Amino acid sequence: MNFARLAPSSLALLSSAALAACANSNAGQPQVTQIVPADPALHSTPTPAPQATAPAPQDLRVFFDSGESRPNAASRATLDQAARLFREGDPLVMIVSGQSDTTGDARRNLMLSQERATSVARGLMDRGIPATRLQIVAKGESEPLIKTADNTAQAENRAVVITWRK
Repeated sequence: MNFARLAPSSLALLSSAALAACANSNAGQPQVTQIVPADPALHSTPTPAPQATAPAPQDLRVFFDSGESRPNAASRATLDQAARLFREGDPLVMIVSGQSDTTGDARRNLMLSQERATSVARGLMDRGIPATRLQIVAKGESEPLIKTADNTAQAENRAVVITWRK
């Protein structure tokens, strides 16, 4: 039997008797075999069941007083919330991104944003988040949350932003 002549859309299954007949055929004699059409259910790829995915939480922000690297009292509850959301959502990584306003020296602001991000990461680790699941980023004044002119004290820019990546 010449299988090359079958169209791709007419895939077929041969019964074991037909396969045996092909194997025992003489080269000079035509062989008649029964071709059984393929059952589409045997060759279809099952559609995966949709998985319930929890919506990604919005970014959380931990705020700091001017020049400080420890979260202010009002923001400590945000660390508790972040740890709870981490446990509920089990993201691959939590990104802890330190920011600063534009007052003072840019290099000092970059160092301050690093200290802020590290402080928040320590607070998350104290709440049970593994260090291996945290990524610390220091942005200084390079990517302010709120655009301002140079040397502008902006409380919303003195922050650490916590985001998730699944």
